[in-house]
Amino acid sequence: MSVRLSEEVQDMLSASSDLESVGDIYYQVSKAVEMKNEKKHWFNQEQRDGLKEMNLLVDRAFDVMLKNLENSNKEIEIEEAKLIEESINKLRSKLRKKHLKTVGIEGYNMKAGMVYSDIFSSLEKVGDHIINITETLAGEHELN
Repeated sequence: MSVRLSEEVQDMLSASSDLESVGDIYYQVSKAVEMKNEKKHWFNQEQRDGLKEMNLLVDRAFDVMLKNLENSNKEIEIEEAKLIEESINKLRSKLRKKHLKTVGIEGYNMKAGMVYSDIFSSLEKVGDHIINITETLAGEHELN
């Protein structure tokens, strides 16, 4: 196997691993939401809005990643992907700060809050895996 082919195989394995991790994260999120719903713990409007905003950013990251996968032999849009990843990280930090400020306030549903925190943190991890794939396509991702 040539060096170039070996690198391509390593890149494919790395991207495959990141995609598997994304699937695992979404599975865990679905189980947490399922349990939350069974126990009738509900998110407040601010939490729902925060998760909606985070999901929209992650969807944008997926769109760029998919576009880059389709164009992998052409130009990769790494800058747009990095800007979205930055936005995801900033939003996660903003949601975490708001969440921590509301913990302990009377009427705050702590069990729903824990699921909420897990979900926005998990979505940020999805963003990390998405950017890893784009960086791999662009030849910028270091393999571990």
